Amino acid sequence: MANDKWLEHIPHTSITHLPSVGSDHCPILMEINARIENADQPSFLDTVKGCWNRSVEGDPMWNFHQKMKRVAATLSSWSRIQFGDIYAKVKDYEERSNIIDEEPLNCIPRMVNQAQNDELQALPTVEELKGVVFSMNPNSAAGLDGMNGCFFQKCWSIIKDDLIQLRGPQTNHLSVADDVIIFTSGRKKSLKLIMHSLGTYERVSGQLINKTKSHFMIPANSFRSTSDRIKRVTRFNQKEGPLIYLGCPIFIGRSRIIYFSEMINKVVNRITGWQTKMLSYGGKATLIKHVLQSLSIHILSAISPTSTIIKQIQGIMVDFFWGINKNKKKYHWSSWKNLSFPLDEGGI
Repeated sequence: MANDKWLEHIPHTSITHLPSVGSDHCPILMEINARIENADQPSFLDTVKGCWNRSVEGDPMWNFHQKMKRVAATLSSWSRIQFGDIYAKVKDYEERSNIIDEEPLNCIPRMVNQAQNDELQALPTVEELKGVVFSMNPNSAAGLDGMNGCFFQKCWSIIKDDLIQLRGPQTNHLSVADDVIIFTSGRKKSLKLIMHSLGTYERVSGQLINKTKSHFMIPANSFRSTSDRIKRVTRFNQKEGPLIYLGCPIFIGRSRIIYFSEMINKVVNRITGWQTKMLSYGGKATLIKHVLQSLSIHILSAISPTSTIIKQIQGIMVDFFWGINKNKKKYHWSSWKNLSFPLDEGGI
């Protein structure tokens, strides 16, 4: 993420490979530790004390508000004297970052040459198709067409001509698509730099970004001008949270119950398919432990839902275990807490 030219202009950059939690994607954290803490400056406390101790007339709430307001203005002037115009420095860093000429994919070696690429794009031969068909397990589960591997192998001489026709036209581009999340301040200059980088990626890789499927998310209290600026620069549509990424809801702000409705629906839908079957308590316990509880493992390993969500899913499992008769819950002979103990401690 940072080459020699970047480190030459911004030497305070550090990159950390964070651990993979609940996903096969390892996030990379880039930090620029060039900030000097104002509170560590020798004259900081003296400046705050001199400003704060000046008397203010009014009630305690008014006095505190006025002192905070006055300290903010005083520290702003003090910061300009101590460190200069920080906004001008930010602008200078942005201009210096623009002169770093790097192609995003130059650091990735080309592992496939043109001959190998032509071979990958070539249509499979009859012998290759036959090899695939006869490598299938003849006793494999049937597909959507109701036929298993045994059918295709036994009837190869009959169906091969029609199967070959399914090879279809030659594919011009082979690519593996994945989701990417980009965080930005939303300023016009930052947005243009991002779009320039994406354009460079398209030009170098030959892969195009589907803008109709690309979205951006901003906090609910953002100004309308912010949303309009992002739309104008990126041509992306705005999307309301949550964003589902690798099966997990990603949202801005506090966690809400509705964000986990899909996880609850999975449990309810699975139970609905079992309601018509005659199941013993032992069978229900097995389904709960090995099916229902495994449905949420991926999400729970990545994020922490609210306690209300956990209790709601637990309640659904409890009702399924004890059963429902004529739309009424059957009597619960033991609490779910006692049933959750290990077998050797009296649980199930």
